[in-house]
Amino acid sequence: MTQSYAGIDPQTYWMQNISYKCLRETLQTVVVKNYVGGAELNIVWYLLRSGSERLERVELYMLFDLDNSWKLFANARSEMLQRSSEHVRVCVHNS
Repeated sequence: MTQSYAGIDPQTYWMQNISYKCLRETLQTVVVKNYVGGAELNIVWYLLRSGSERLERVELYMLFDLDNSWKLFANARSEMLQRSSEHVRVCVHNS
């Protein structure tokens, strides 16, 4: 069962096609800490889809104690993210 917050389902909210002016016009960098290549990418995909005109960089900081298979998975997901957006630079940092 998915928990909702004030009626918002966090698993599906980021899949909606909603755009906010403040994001489109001001957001330049997104930083994700404890990155594992999972659900946190839904938020990043949302920001890319919402048409942020100023977004330049996405910084992904991997979780410190990921095993090698998870690191490979997380790297593959970040490469997919990079390929999907020509104007945004995706940087992955291994902790």
